[in-house]
Amino acid sequence: MIKLHPEFLTKNGKNFAILPYEEFLKIQELLEETQIIEHKSNGKKMAEALRKIAKNNTFSEIDAREWQKNIRL
Repeated sequence: MIKLHPEFLTKNGKNFAILPYEEFLKIQELLEETQIIEHKSNGKKMAEALRKIAKNNTFSEIDAREWQKNIRL
């Protein structure tokens, strides 16, 4: 499981989630692993990446409702 420690900020009307570099690298690694098989469609690659992220409970500590409230401020 990947524990994320995002910081949220808004700049010029856009919302951003800032991650520590180590966490970014781990997510990047998980996404790259899904691109190893080139014959898969982009949709299948994305579905596989999302399954891996879900399996690792990557975003389990983020409250979706609270996040939505924060980005809509």
